[in-house]
Amino acid sequence: MQSAEMRQFRHLVFTRAELREALCGHASEQEFVSATLALAQTLEINLGEDEVREALSAGQREWLERWL
Repeated sequence: MQSAEMRQFRHLVFTRAELREALCGHASEQEFVSATLALAQTLEINLGEDEVREALSAGQREWLERWL
């Protein structure tokens, strides 16, 4: 289950194009995680690396399940 902070972060990213753009185009998972943590910090949302990785994995699983 996602924390309130992760839900808040996701809501902001899904509703604001400039935030989505800030997370696009990273060459590696580590770069994406680092960018996500940095962006969350600028929004004064406290996320941990494990929480970001867990959300990323859950999203990947959801996408695969939808298309398989």
